[in-house]
Amino acid sequence: IYVAGFFSDTLYVNGDTLIAAGGNDIFLARYDLPCGKGIPVGIKNNYIPAENGVLVYPNPAAEFTNLIGKPISNTAQLLDIKGQVVKTFSLDVNAIQQQIPLNEIEPGIYFL
Repeated sequence: IYVAGFFSDTLYVNGDTLIAAGGNDIFLARYDLPCGKGIPVGIKNNYIPAENGVLVYPNPAAEFTNLIGKPISNTAQLLDIKGQVVKTFSLDVNAIQQQIPLNEIEPGIYFL
């Protein structure tokens, strides 16, 4: 399983300490899980509110994805693996929870 996200200041993961080199920084983590051992591999609708930023779930997503948190911009861009903008979505900066439709997006790896 691969997990990606962003953080500011300091991030602690499994005994490792990552310090942001500037305002915000990104991370990509790989977890090797034994398959078929009863280990959940999806994200439930429960979530831990983010202090800074927006939580995005479910991941992976097919029809839509949810944004939880107050966005700092009125738009969100979906980027492909090459960093090219695939689609731009309008956001309500006053809404705490929003849904982004993905039914017109081809399957692949994207960054929001």
